[in-house]
Amino acid sequence: MAEKTWQFDMNRPYAPNSANSTVADDLCKYVLWYYKTFLCGQIGGATQGLWTVYGSSDAVTAGLDQVDRWTNVYTNGKLTHAAAGALHSWVVLKSPVIVGKNYYLLLDYNILATGYQVAITLGTTAPTGGSATTVPTFVNSYTQAAQTFGLNAAWGPTHLHGMLATDGSFIILSSRDYTGAFFSGFVGTLLANYKAADTTPFWVNMSGDPTALVTTGFGNGIYGLDSSGNMRHLDDTGAAAGYGGILPVNTGSSPTNNFPAAPDPWDGGFVDFPVWVGSNTAGFKTIRGRIQDVLFHGGIAPSTGCVDSYVAPTMMTVGKYWFPTNAIPVL
Repeated sequence: MAEKTWQFDMNRPYAPNSANSTVADDLCKYVLWYYKTFLCGQIGGATQGLWTVYGSSDAVTAGLDQVDRWTNVYTNGKLTHAAAGALHSWVVLKSPVIVGKNYYLLLDYNILATGYQVAITLGTTAPTGGSATTVPTFVNSYTQAAQTFGLNAAWGPTHLHGMLATDGSFIILSSRDYTGAFFSGFVGTLLANYKAADTTPFWVNMSGDPTALVTTGFGNGIYGLDSSGNMRHLDDTGAAAGYGGILPVNTGSSPTNNFPAAPDPWDGGFVDFPVWVGSNTAGFKTIRGRIQDVLFHGGIAPSTGCVDSYVAPTMMTVGKYWFPTNAIPVL
């Protein structure tokens, strides 16, 4: 049974539009636009846990004035990627109240040559400033540059898969048809079992594979939830902090390596192991909390996109993990 109550927008189609620059560039802009639009309830039908636009830039005008310049209708020209200091697009999203506070999430399209990447900043204090060439200023925040969310040269019919929980947690996956894999994932979630002293138990991950190959990328977890380089969690001191998945291994016979390497021999069922977020850095080993409704199967479940039930699916495989769903994903 799911721990969170989820609202779904599974299998939303996108068709390449060659009239808008290159089709790959248009796809990237659509995916980034969808992040904002789905989280704000402007597309997909979610009504609870909604984020709001705190400010935006369409590379012409900008401000932290609660104006959504990207609009709720996709327009290629509203999203411009360019180097920081040049005219480019950005948006700041404000979360609903999550454990007594709001989070501010900046998606900054400040990449000159690679339109499939974006810089993300997460903070708990409202940012200030910002213009069509410069992003707002954050304090006590974390920024990760060049996070892959779209495709580079590879493109084709695509589907977006949005999941928004009533507490503001979200999962947004992207898949290119006929590849059998997801090419990117964007996850923001309130952790469970976090420490009482942790005042910022909200964790963010963005990762992907710009070539959309089935052997790499978010689809099989190589750059997914088990990559600490793509995991972000605010440190209570305001310092930058990255935390990866604390996952079991399934090799050897040591008591520490007793994760099944195949369906469980006791009942033949697939493994679903809790995913904990923490740091295994030498001298700083800690566990920050657990990701709800995402479970680890270690690669022993069916291939990516398989579901627990073809009649009424509730979970699907995303690389090495089970993710919530209410439909069979189009891959």
